[in-house]
Amino acid sequence: MTLETQNIEYKDFSKSVDLNKKSVLSNLFKEISAFANSGGGKLIIGKDDKNGDLNAQPEELLNWLKNDSLTTQINQISNNLITFQSNEENGIVTIVVKNSEEVISVNSDYIQ
Repeated sequence: MTLETQNIEYKDFSKSVDLNKKSVLSNLFKEISAFANSGGGKLIIGKDDKNGDLNAQPEELLNWLKNDSLTTQINQISNNLITFQSNEENGIVTIVVKNSEEVISVNSDYIQ
């Protein structure tokens, strides 16, 4: 099992009973901004950080990510300073975040 590191973070929302878009995106924004401020990293959505299991994520979450909500919201906050790529395969989403040239901070007031 690959462990989380300074440059790799796992998130798993498969067992969430009631997904709240603002809460989930806020959680992801914090991780993405942390990576952007510290040299970049990889966020794997669908891997359990305790046992390493891969779990397909709820369709609702995948739709938020597929419909570009995450990109739109991040670019509102960062003025397009964060460059990242997202890849979804079998309900698992990998987001690669590149280092930002400026410090990024997250304000959940911008999240819709």
